[in-house]
Amino acid sequence: MSSSPGIVCVVIVTAELEIVDILYLKIERVKYFSRFFPHFLLKRQKFYIHVKKLLSSVYNGNRQQFILYQFQCFPDYG
Repeated sequence: MSSSPGIVCVVIVTAELEIVDILYLKIERVKYFSRFFPHFLLKRQKFYIHVKKLLSSVYNGNRQQFILYQFQCFPDYG
């Protein structure tokens, strides 16, 4: 498991898979980041994390909206 720095693309979608927002987060360690989102899959040195659960205060405080996070970690060349 690589722990090198990277940029994580976070795609926030609804339960119907409609895109709500796209965020780009710079992280120092993938291992540290994945501790908060433990469901991850390693494929060809890219991390794909899929978390589907009810989060009450992440996006617009909407407690009724199911949010699917899709994380993809890219090398940080900047």
